[in-house]
Amino acid sequence: MNDHYFAGLVFDGLFGGFPHSKLFQNVREKESLAYSASSGLDFLRGIMTVGTGIEFDKREQVEEIVLAQLKDMQAGDFSDALIAQTKSMLINHYKQNDDYQGRSLAKQYQDILIIEKPLSQEQWIAGLNAVTKEQIVAVADKMTLQAIFFLKGEATDE
Repeated sequence: MNDHYFAGLVFDGLFGGFPHSKLFQNVREKESLAYSASSGLDFLRGIMTVGTGIEFDKREQVEEIVLAQLKDMQAGDFSDALIAQTKSMLINHYKQNDDYQGRSLAKQYQDILIIEKPLSQEQWIAGLNAVTKEQIVAVADKMTLQAIFFLKGEATDE
């Protein structure tokens, strides 16, 4: 079983998974540098991606803010209220998956592939609710910058 699965879900939600996340609040709302800012954790590949929709000339500033938010997560600079909000939103998303056949099936496959056993809804929620701040920080500590990709469009006369 992936020991960091539930803590990873909460970390991702806090870091960039929701509108209350550090990336969304700091890159988009506070600094107005992006029309989007989010993260996604891929447990199968063991990677996290961060995506921002920014102007080319804001790249370095946004990179600094993203890395600063990661350092804040590694230092435990997030509140218990944000943890609770994130868990609540994750549970809501988990329950919503049952409204769609494809998502419901994907959820079951994910449990088997990542957790190595199917979980009932109650077990999944209990696993998520058991996540501590220390576990979230431990996941944050595993994050390191590996690569930066920037796609830049160019204006055409057409």
